[in-house]
Amino acid sequence: MDFRFKKHLVSAIILIIVLVAGCSQREPKDANLVTLASLLDEMTDREAITRFPRPGYKLKQASSYDRSQSNPQDNATWFNNVDYNHYIRMEEYDGQREYVIMEEDRPGCITRWWIPLENTYKNRTLRIYLDGNSEPVIQENYYNLLTGKSFIKEPFAFISSDEINAKVQQGMPVGHPKQMGADLYFPIAFAKSCKITLDDNPFYYIINYRIYEKNVRVETFSMNNYNKNIRLVKQTGEKLLKYDYNESSIINNDIFLEPRSSKLINLPSGAGRAIQKIQLKMDASTDKQTLRSTVLQINFDDKQTVWCPVSEFFGGGVYMRPVNNRNLSVSKDGVLSSYWIMPYREKAEFFLHNYGAKPLQAKLQVTTAPYNWDDHSMYFHLDWHEQAPLPTPPKIDWNYINIRGQGVYAGDVLTIHSTPKGWWGEGDEKIYIDGESFPSHLGTGTEDYYGYAWGMAHHFSSPFISTPLRDARGKGDWRGYTTVARMRLLDAIPFNSSLQLDMEGWQVNPGVSYAVACFWYGYSGAADNIDPDDKTILRKLQDFVPEKLATMPGKQYPDPAFEKLAEPLGNKSIRHVGNHLDLLLWRSPEIEKTLDSDFDNVYGTAGYHLIACKRLNGREINFMEDSVKTLPSFIESMIIGNTAYSIQDTWFIDPKAPHIYLITGAVVSNGEAESEKLMIRLKVSVLGPQGVELVAAMWEVTHML
Repeated sequence: MDFRFKKHLVSAIILIIVLVAGCSQREPKDANLVTLASLLDEMTDREAITRFPRPGYKLKQASSYDRSQSNPQDNATWFNNVDYNHYIRMEEYDGQREYVIMEEDRPGCITRWWIPLENTYKNRTLRIYLDGNSEPVIQENYYNLLTGKSFIKEPFAFISSDEINAKVQQGMPVGHPKQMGADLYFPIAFAKSCKITLDDNPFYYIINYRIYEKNVRVETFSMNNYNKNIRLVKQTGEKLLKYDYNESSIINNDIFLEPRSSKLINLPSGAGRAIQKIQLKMDASTDKQTLRSTVLQINFDDKQTVWCPVSEFFGGGVYMRPVNNRNLSVSKDGVLSSYWIMPYREKAEFFLHNYGAKPLQAKLQVTTAPYNWDDHSMYFHLDWHEQAPLPTPPKIDWNYINIRGQGVYAGDVLTIHSTPKGWWGEGDEKIYIDGESFPSHLGTGTEDYYGYAWGMAHHFSSPFISTPLRDARGKGDWRGYTTVARMRLLDAIPFNSSLQLDMEGWQVNPGVSYAVACFWYGYSGAADNIDPDDKTILRKLQDFVPEKLATMPGKQYPDPAFEKLAEPLGNKSIRHVGNHLDLLLWRSPEIEKTLDSDFDNVYGTAGYHLIACKRLNGREINFMEDSVKTLPSFIESMIIGNTAYSIQDTWFIDPKAPHIYLITGAVVSNGEAESEKLMIRLKVSVLGPQGVELVAAMWEVTHML
């Protein structure tokens, strides 16, 4: 034998021995052991959610919900909305106050954390105490931890705002504040207990966390263990942004459907398979009526479990606008994709229905692969329903879904249509698990449930939450269509006998419609309260007509943020300042701002007009005694004419006392405009070289310029 061949053969044998030895040293997966590595693996294992969880857990929620909401039968308090600054108790150590916002004395894991961004509270310190230790395992600036500026990076922690995604900033018009939330989706596990505190008022917060069964062993989070797993953390983050799936059998179909016709596709049968990917290619200009009247239906093992219009099935809503999350995507060229794993024991039937009045032409691709069906496997369910309009006001609990049986709730897509401009999303989620008389999940607002703050984002994509470009701009106009999605990974909700999810309808004005698609997995026999509705999907969908405001002749002041991408510039940038954003500048002290009631005298940055002034202590959220008397020194003159009413606030930040805000009303026109009647005129003097900075904030909005 050739000596060189012998040498290579010996090397190969040694290599094989080393590889085998390395494999033999790897510990087998222990179903009753929870580690940081196992949780990160679960985040990206698309098959994991198709089986009832092992080890078993319950998903709980801690939030700042209004504590007066104590009795679902008491309508006088059940829809109360003072859902901030609530906490479990206040403790004091060595003169330092700590507000306890979450406490659990069983093994568990934090899986999802949301807060709004508000500049007053940007310097709070967060402490997480695990397993009864007196020293926190994490002591960090609260904002930094939840916005990806600390050791946990994107995509696990990020700012949710009017962006294309967490890295690309989408500018907003001057005078329109951003809807900014902070979201953290990184697992922080504990073997015995967990306590979370803040050193200042808690404001708003929602924390989802697991509690495990007694026989489960949990590896407690530590920075040492985090650093040991840093490579896996990075790989998991990269994988969350990719659409990975298994391929075995791909079925391609060129679809042409006449109105009110259907196409049946029989998927490969056998001893256990699963749909890995569904891709539908439609014309990029497909109208919203077609997207709503085209329906996907899937029967698994002779039972229908999926019936949903294309509009919500792929998370894009009634427009073909780009968006993506972990499980769904819509591209600008009309490719709609789903990556949910949908297992079946023996057979599956796939239907594409055209309930509309137009012929439908599309390309359909369904990818399947073998799947090991076992006693823990569950069927994929997707149910859709709409109410147009909601019977609000008065306030109601609007039901997303009621499920009977055993399974896991995995996410939802909500499409809202609003004819009034006013904010429609103040309602809280209420989730009842296994027959609870009081919801174990009670939140602080619809936008908070979906991961945003101070309103929904204008456009956002991430693995966990997403919204395609909505119709109207800014916080003063919520008309038209908005679609939001929440995909539950580690924050999926197991249930043993039942699950009920309600969302408060908290609308001030009538004319708001909700359409929701609910994604869940269930054992054979699990069922819900939603039936296919081939009549509602044919409802005529209204068109959105944006307002056009005339501009006053003369010098124009261009809006630097409108429809433009802007790079984040640090603490004073659009991205990082917080809710009080989009600085409105008086560029010259000689300019008078005039607004009349038919809104034609609007130009440049003339969006807000003072009619009164209050001083607000931002930390304590209360008005100070000298509120009405105190006007800022930089207001030179102000003339009030025919005011209608004011509900839009403008907040001046006092540069010498950044926690004090000067609150001023903005004139709002109500009803039919009266042409050329002066409402208000305002003149200011220069405050520093940059002029006067006005920052906008919203409570309830009927109109904003």
